[in-house]
Amino acid sequence: MSNLPILNIDDTELYYETHGSGRPFLFNAATATWGEIWKFYQVDDFSRDYRVIIFDQRGTRRSKTRSLDF
Repeated sequence: MSNLPILNIDDTELYYETHGSGRPFLFNAATATWGEIWKFYQVDDFSRDYRVIIFDQRGTRRSKTRSLDF
């Protein structure tokens, strides 16, 4: 893991990680979930050639929000 930051956006603290280097490659699930799911297979393979970015979506795991009103 190369980075463990929190991005503050309005009422949300969005947790994300970056792995590898190169052109950015963002993994984004179609449903609200956390970034750990990408570590099972995708992160290791893609981070050899890309800077992989995963994140915990708003209100899941380590991404905190003060309001769930979207």
